[in-house]
Amino acid sequence: MVNGSARIFKLSKGRLVAGLQFPNGLHKWLPYVWVDNFHNDRAVVDDGENMGYMDRQGNICIPLIYFVAEDFSEGLAFANDGDRTFLLDTEGKTIRQWDEVFITSRFRNGTALISRLVEDGEKAEEALINTKGEFITPFAPKRQLHDIADAFTDIETEDDQWHEGIQRIITED
Repeated sequence: MVNGSARIFKLSKGRLVAGLQFPNGLHKWLPYVWVDNFHNDRAVVDDGENMGYMDRQGNICIPLIYFVAEDFSEGLAFANDGDRTFLLDTEGKTIRQWDEVFITSRFRNGTALISRLVEDGEKAEEALINTKGEFITPFAPKRQLHDIADAFTDIETEDDQWHEGIQRIITED
């Protein structure tokens, strides 16, 4: 149990139901299709149509209005509504908004890698942003995608990209 609650599950009518367990032993079962792990005391919740965030007491603290909501890191998270990408703080305040959908990573050392698909999804390009949502690098040269999963490869392996305060970005000529 961390910071007053732990995520738990039970099997009910053939499906997993998410809930919270509190230090006093009480449980609170939640009405969501999915409840993710907590990050920065916020968990992504999905009602089957939209995503948002709840706090460790099970209260919705950022409304379920997003098509995709990502985990918090360094007090920030990315979400999108299918047309725009938002950088949010743990209270739900929009730090920055872009009028396009990015594939995003978690913040590490004050920066996050973002990627966008270009040329009808045939290629991708990446850039780094800071915690204010400001670009700290331009988008790197476009790299060819052989499969849509290639767009997520560098994002998903970001832990290996940091070394001695420098982040590695792979590009193709």
